[in-house]
Amino acid sequence: MSVLAFVVSPGCGTSAKGIQDCRDIEQARCDAAAACGIVSSAAECRLYYRDHCLHGLPVTPPQPAEIDDCVATITSLGTCVQSNGRDATLDSCNLASAADNAALACEVVQYPERAYACSFLTGTEATPPTPTAGQGGQAGGG
Repeated sequence: MSVLAFVVSPGCGTSAKGIQDCRDIEQARCDAAAACGIVSSAAECRLYYRDHCLHGLPVTPPQPAEIDDCVATITSLGTCVQSNGRDATLDSCNLASAADNAALACEVVQYPERAYACSFLTGTEATPPTPTAGQGGQAGGG
């Protein structure tokens, strides 16, 4: 009887979605996190997430282009940190418009959902603020 309960346990299902998407995102994060000093070994981090991602993404996987944009943003942040150091700002990375509620590149690596390109990780997608056009001067009346 206990064997049957084990076999039908819902924790052992194969309904995970976005396994490779999760791996792609986490591999980019592992490399960037190593540059940030968040993890000591990118290889160990990758190995951990290889298995951890068997659970899939915590949300419905978005379109492949959205995953690619998220991975590209994280990769760009990691590259910037490698060039500019752990205190690299989003401004110094030329990625000031890439994230919300973060000033440092490593903050976004640690919390990728703060990047607009990765906001789907929260289950909702944030859109970057629209630049506001300056108002023109008023012509003098005369």
